[in-house]
Amino acid sequence: MWTATKLSKEWAKLHSKYRFPTHWTINKNRLTLKSGKFVHYVGKGWHIFVLMEWLEAFLADKNIDPDIRMIVWSGNFLMGSLHIWRDSSTLLEDWQQRELHTVGEFHLRKLLALHEKYKGFCAYGLFNIRPKFHMLAHIFDTSKVRSPIVGACWMDEDWVRSVAHLARKTHAKKTHHSTLMRYSAGTGFVSHNKMGIECLPWQDSNTSLKIWQWLEPQF
Repeated sequence: MWTATKLSKEWAKLHSKYRFPTHWTINKNRLTLKSGKFVHYVGKGWHIFVLMEWLEAFLADKNIDPDIRMIVWSGNFLMGSLHIWRDSSTLLEDWQQRELHTVGEFHLRKLLALHEKYKGFCAYGLFNIRPKFHMLAHIFDTSKVRSPIVGACWMDEDWVRSVAHLARKTHAKKTHHSTLMRYSAGTGFVSHNKMGIECLPWQDSNTSLKIWQWLEPQF
């Protein structure tokens, strides 16, 4: 595990825009290594993104089971493509939907095959299909138009982080009111100045003032 930590950190410095924290390591707790239990990584979503990229590069010249090589490739392709596509639009074009469904179905077939192949291989469970298979199947099935990454949990976390950042700048006695006021003011500014559209009625300064005056007693 020490070697894997060292190699992945070195690779990330050279090839990825992300950097693992100084004290970050791959260890038994992070992989939840318990006899009879399935192995799964506990950490941030972007950790998985970097680790998948590193694994694909690391396994490129290794003599391993082809199914393992292909499931790493397909997983990395799906995560990488969705992140790249999100930068241009939250909607998926026809060719993107076809790629997502084709590679997604391939990934699920490999997951099922590896689950059966490595059942009882070691003291730990490998290639868990529950709930992973169920979750992935729903993601691929429902991504008809909108990118599934838009509904990912880390998108909510990013939004909560932004709101928390605003809340830390407010007085403790008026945190709710001041945070809502700052957030709404920022939303109105972005809508008006960045997107070139007029502010919505509740983002108009006069209307907003009346709303704040009504809301203040509620907090």
